[in-house]
Amino acid sequence: MRHAMTGVVLGSLLGLAVVPASWAGNFFDVSDTGNVGIGTTSAGALLDVARPATSSNSELIDIRANGFTQTISSGLTNARFNLFNQYTLSAASAQTVTNGTTLHIAGPPTASGAGPATITTGSALRIAGGTVANTTNAYGLYVDAPTGATNNYAAVFSTGKVGIGTTAPDFQLDARQSANTPAGQFRVDGTGIQTALQLANRNTSGGAAGEGPELTFVGGAGSGAGPNIASIYAAWNGAATTDGYLTFNTRRGGSITEAVRIASSGNVGIGTTSPQGALDVNGKIYLNNWICNSGGGNCLVLDTSNFLRPTSNAGLDLGSSDNRFSTLYINSTGYKPGGGSWSDYSDARLKKEIKTLSNSLSRLLKLRGVTYQWKDPEKRGNLTGSQIGMIGQEVEQVFPEWIKTDQTGYRVLTFRGFEALTVEALRELKQENESLREEIKQLRDQFAKLQRPAAPQN
Repeated sequence: MRHAMTGVVLGSLLGLAVVPASWAGNFFDVSDTGNVGIGTTSAGALLDVARPATSSNSELIDIRANGFTQTISSGLTNARFNLFNQYTLSAASAQTVTNGTTLHIAGPPTASGAGPATITTGSALRIAGGTVANTTNAYGLYVDAPTGATNNYAAVFSTGKVGIGTTAPDFQLDARQSANTPAGQFRVDGTGIQTALQLANRNTSGGAAGEGPELTFVGGAGSGAGPNIASIYAAWNGAATTDGYLTFNTRRGGSITEAVRIASSGNVGIGTTSPQGALDVNGKIYLNNWICNSGGGNCLVLDTSNFLRPTSNAGLDLGSSDNRFSTLYINSTGYKPGGGSWSDYSDARLKKEIKTLSNSLSRLLKLRGVTYQWKDPEKRGNLTGSQIGMIGQEVEQVFPEWIKTDQTGYRVLTFRGFEALTVEALRELKQENESLREEIKQLRDQFAKLQRPAAPQN
């Protein structure tokens, strides 16, 4: 048996405007099978709502509390309008429900007909912001995660793009603000030691060398994506789950180029992809402050005159006491206020197999002093004009320990022990001079005897 009533009567009974009063005819129909039809006499479901063709600007279907005001006399835990309550699926034997849904919205409206009909913005679910008063926290959408399942999620967007602050997202998650808004777009809070934000790159190769997630910073005018400005990239050194590295990349010459790398060892490289120390810089370093030890007591400062000096009267040691620099190259003039030679250890307790030099004078006299001019003065401290010195190949024949060959194959002269050679050469000259003096004295004595008149003969 079929029962029918008008929408006006139904609204009066329920206190709700289920269908407009302007809908003529019997629009509430209960079939013999128990299906309820609103706007249709052939309900195909437990509740089937339809509306005839319309050209008005009213809602197609409007379920709301007409002029609803609830007066309360004490505080309430929950004030809400329940559309659907949680239901239970029960079975006498093991059964599987593939998708259990309390409220299912099939999708946004679609357009058809010869018109054709055109939909400017189609939404499967749209929640109007509304205006509230005397409210501390107001949410357009508040979702609590369920409990009791193996995996509990507050919300899942399986496919498509999600836009926050935009109706035309360009990415899987696209959040935007109006221009010059100081507030941040994202905030990720964590408690204790835990992952607050995770960027994952899960590919079929399982994490091959050079693969990993990248955080990209994009600029440009308008709402669309602009050029990449910079990025942070994390990748594996080799096979998955072994060693990884992190790079900071900036835009140069129209493309993103690596600027800084943190290797798996913890070494930091600037201008190099394989840092060999805690800080490895391939390029110039500009210093406008002090360099201090961990305690801050001893510092080096590069002053306004481009002099590198300690901040105190302490010495400057290039290297440790056991591992000092073997080579110091100055392509200009080195100053040593007060004069004097460079100091070196000379304690007898540090030496062994001590022997006095011999033939020092003859060896020194085998050297040849020359004048010369540099072929490329700009590579030799801009020393132009005539210079005084020696020839490395000639020196090498007499004192091979004074000659070294640099990385380009050129001979480099370092006088070692020249003072000792000079002292012993002077000693040899003194001994030779004393010997000559004695010889001259003897000759003078003999000559003097020859000059004396002979004694008269008796």
